[in-house]
Amino acid sequence: MSLKEWIECKHPTAWVEFEKGLIDEVELAKKFFKDGRQFDLGGKRKPDPDFYVEVLRHLEVEPTSCIFVDDRLLENVEAARNAGIAGIHFTNAELLRENLRQLGE
Repeated sequence: MSLKEWIECKHPTAWVEFEKGLIDEVELAKKFFKDGRQFDLGGKRKPDPDFYVEVLRHLEVEPTSCIFVDDRLLENVEAARNAGIAGIHFTNAELLRENLRQLGE
């Protein structure tokens, strides 16, 4: 699935509503994807190692073709790295751009 396809399958306002406190995590999980698929991949959630395996299976890609970005280094980013996925610890947009640039070299 390309980034464009992934963005197109997401609900257009769910994340904004969640960030503004208009909906809770349960409601976000229900409406995050426009097609109604589960947000947590059948009960698997970060940082469960099976979560990353399921994401790779769902996307039909190898771990080496993925980049995972998250603000929780010790939990989520390290778990993605342990699954063979390039993991970036998000701290700010400028550093993220630099990290992505380095991965692209």
